[in-house]
Amino acid sequence: VRTSDDDDDNDKVEEEEEEEEEEEEEEEEREEEFTFVFSRELAERFAQTETRRADRKRQEAKEMRKERVDPVGLTSNTDHTDRRREQAALYGRHAAEVEGLERAMESTCDRIRARGRAVLWPHVPLHTM
Repeated sequence: VRTSDDDDDNDKVEEEEEEEEEEEEEEEEREEEFTFVFSRELAERFAQTETRRADRKRQEAKEMRKERVDPVGLTSNTDHTDRRREQAALYGRHAAEVEGLERAMESTCDRIRARGRAVLWPHVPLHTM
């Protein structure tokens, strides 16, 4: 003999089971939405990119050593000796005189710029309203 309480209990159990099934299905759907397929081609591409980046860094470091330029952009003493050799080859016995004239001109430019007389760019806006 079945009573109404038994029917209610069975209905509640069935409802709970249905809710659990629905929750499991929703959870599976959410998992499917956020699934990221990491293919072998993508992994190879990442590895290739990382290899190229490392090669580029090594090449830049090699060029920095070759040019003997520090990161700030200042040249080293060996560049000055190379420049003196070039000037000696170009100007012969007058190389020291040419170097002195160049330094005097640079010094004059630096002094004028320091006084604030040199305007490097106009301070007037290009487009006025």
